[in-house]
Amino acid sequence: VEASLADGDPAYWSKTPFEPGLFALTLLPEFLDHRDPYRWTEIPIAEEALAWVGNPDRTRAEIEQLFQLMADQRERYMGEIVAQHDGAPLHWIALMGLQGGTRPNTLRVLHLALRIGEFAAMHYKRRYDRARPSTVAPGLSPPFGPPNHPAFPSGHATQAWLMSRLLGLVNGLYEPYLEKLAERVAFNRERGGFHYASDSLGGRSIAEGCTAIIRSIVGDTLAALPAP
Repeated sequence: VEASLADGDPAYWSKTPFEPGLFALTLLPEFLDHRDPYRWTEIPIAEEALAWVGNPDRTRAEIEQLFQLMADQRERYMGEIVAQHDGAPLHWIALMGLQGGTRPNTLRVLHLALRIGEFAAMHYKRRYDRARPSTVAPGLSPPFGPPNHPAFPSGHATQAWLMSRLLGLVNGLYEPYLEKLAERVAFNRERGGFHYASDSLGGRSIAEGCTAIIRSIVGDTLAALPAP
């Protein structure tokens, strides 16, 4: 291999472009096997995020909040709600100027957050198996969907906060703007009637836990991800 590198072997894979989303999959095994500070299946979730468990009154109160959001804010934010359903990562790409392949390593970090966030969120959704708000209260009438999987935690919130946390490690100057973006995307899922507030909080908790695991693996900076 060293001889091939020295000779500039055109077949050497690391010199070849690697689609960021698929590259992120190659890093998943290390995340899944890591046990410091805890396993990804044992992330501590904020007590407030789980206050609904075994507490129907808390769920009723959250549904009332969602009806209030529907009446007061949904129409005003409908454009964002629709755009962010499938295209939320575009906000992070635009904020950090990742278009056009000028920052390939940073784009890889974003996709790493998306893959790990999705993986972790689906695990915890299956564990808690919480019905969607509009299943409990059909009058919430989400503008589309809702997605055909459990509500807790919010996958959008999990991915949003994980993208913001990891990209904040790449460049701390963006951190306050990244946090505001995560908050807004998560809250828009409540405005749309897809998630309870506790779903958003649960997603943030899981993202913080995933961040702690990733920092344990790579340290405080993610700039060392291999260049394409």
